[in-house]
Amino acid sequence: MTDTQRSSPEAAAAWLLQRLAAMEAMQLTVNSGVDLMEWSDLGPAAVQAVEPLQPEPEPSLPSEALVVCDREMLREGFYDAETGANGRSFRWIGPEPRAAVFLPRVAQPAEIRLLVHSAFCPEVLGDVRVALDGGARATVTLEQGPEGRVLVAQPPPAEVPRGGAMRLDIDVVRTDSPLNRGQSDPRMLGIALRRIEARSV
Repeated sequence: MTDTQRSSPEAAAAWLLQRLAAMEAMQLTVNSGVDLMEWSDLGPAAVQAVEPLQPEPEPSLPSEALVVCDREMLREGFYDAETGANGRSFRWIGPEPRAAVFLPRVAQPAEIRLLVHSAFCPEVLGDVRVALDGGARATVTLEQGPEGRVLVAQPPPAEVPRGGAMRLDIDVVRTDSPLNRGQSDPRMLGIALRRIEARSV
């Protein structure tokens, strides 16, 4: 501001209003999510030059993920891993009929496939339900694959995916104990799974 501008109250007031307007414009620009490239001297002819922020590209997600039901599996609601006669690991869901598994996130929508090792209550296999990241539940379809029975479903993806892993919730309806059938195992068992797969569709 020049000495001449200072000597005139009207000019000083006009310059101050322009300065406040420029500062307000700067604040609005910052709040709107753009980068400030250059601001000229905040005088009567303040000039703003901005460049819109470019959204960062989202990392591409894999189309398949596989989790083996062994002792390394990240899970809730499963018993310890066991090994079958064929040397393959499996885990029983229990004692509650609800369990959860954490899978690497894949591109959505995705098909979930549960490879069944055994079912203590086989009559409920067609009623098993699954959900991804707390989303809506989907009832499975029971299929017969080359390795045995497979439960297949396409649960809708959650509205807001969280983190780099997917939480797969599994509801097997009910569990029961072999003790109730004259056997010695006191555990409450649902179904035993060998492998869980997620495939983009």
